[in-house]
Amino acid sequence: MLKIRSNRVDFYKTKYGKNLLIDLILLESLEKYISSDNPHYLSYFDITLITNGKGQFFLDEKKYELEKGLLIFSSPGKVRKWNFDKVPKGYVLIFEKAFFTSFFSDPKFIDKLSYFNRDLKNYFLKLNKTETTHIVDIFKNIESEIRNFKTNDEHILRAFLYQALIWLNRKFNDSELPQNLIKINHHISKFSILVSEKLKQEHSVSFYAGELNISAGHLNDLSKLILGRSAKRYISERIITEAKKLLILTDSSISEIALELGFVDSSYFIRKFKSETGKTPLFFRKEQNL
Repeated sequence: MLKIRSNRVDFYKTKYGKNLLIDLILLESLEKYISSDNPHYLSYFDITLITNGKGQFFLDEKKYELEKGLLIFSSPGKVRKWNFDKVPKGYVLIFEKAFFTSFFSDPKFIDKLSYFNRDLKNYFLKLNKTETTHIVDIFKNIESEIRNFKTNDEHILRAFLYQALIWLNRKFNDSELPQNLIKINHHISKFSILVSEKLKQEHSVSFYAGELNISAGHLNDLSKLILGRSAKRYISERIITEAKKLLILTDSSISEIALELGFVDSSYFIRKFKSETGKTPLFFRKEQNL
């Protein structure tokens, strides 16, 4: 397994004296962390609301123009980078999955939130003035409870977080953005999870179809219907996304990355990467490190 450089940001669990897996932070107070040109990734969930400022935020290479009312949803492992002249203002709601799973009977609650779906093309929501005021009020309630936090008194924090997540999920699902219209399907949900777990070893549609006990043709039809591309294309896109992450966050050689991703022949990996992105892996890495 390749070693990721120290670009990972972990949750400060004992910030308030005990393991509290939720925090609400003013974006402007994170200047020394977000001003760096180096890409980074988080080990926890992050919802950032912009209330003022200009610039760009990059999430897995997707660029978002900062503006008032913009919400960006980031799940663990996604490559992030900021670009601005003046530090933007806003709120950052962060939490670990265990904050819910240690209490709720539904361990899949977070996975069911639409904006954390790993198959979206975009992870943002634009709120109007009234909606922004509403979510800011909820965030301030969370901030107040954290500031006055008492040992073993996490229930109201979970209630406020639950309120925020459910309200945002409704707004996200009501949005007319195409990426929010992915249908829920048992086979495709499991397919997506399997690809996350096995993509470094298995690249064939037949393997995943076998794991799902359906034919490759049926999996392909479902993938086209629900994900908007063939199962082969979906697998390929996920492999390239992982390759980009390793190119950005590790110092490993191209051949080492190729081997990590299940390519016995590094030259085939280079050709495939270039055919998908229009760039060689080495050029992509140099471009990201400018």
